Amino acid sequence: EDKVKVAELVGITLQQLRDQVGFLIPLRASPLAYVLIIVGILTVQERLHHLSPTLAPLASLAPLHLRDLILQSEPSPARRERLWKQVERVVEENSNVRAEMREREGEEMTVWEWVGVRGARAHKP
Repeated sequence: EDKVKVAELVGITLQQLRDQVGFLIPLRASPLAYVLIIVGILTVQERLHHLSPTLAPLASLAPLHLRDLILQSEPSPARRERLWKQVERVVEENSNVRAEMREREGEEMTVWEWVGVRGARAHKP
């Protein structure tokens, strides 16, 4: 029963994120729109990690991976770089996001983790 609930949550959440990303990226979204997408992804990752560590073993995500996902449709490398610097600054200034160095697959890298109240910790039964 819990696995079904988690699977439903994962399916709904991923579809919502796909809808948001698919809608905003072709419109050449502003940095704020990208920040909102990233915050949404981080909150989902945190929620999934706490609901099912098997499905989502990590609560944090690497910003470089998020950059590649979010800005993949931006054809101009200069615009991608400019956008990403703005997005990165805003996300790291958000008090609900923890940025820290962690080892992933043998490499030290920066990761972002949602630590705000909207995540699963606030909704645990």
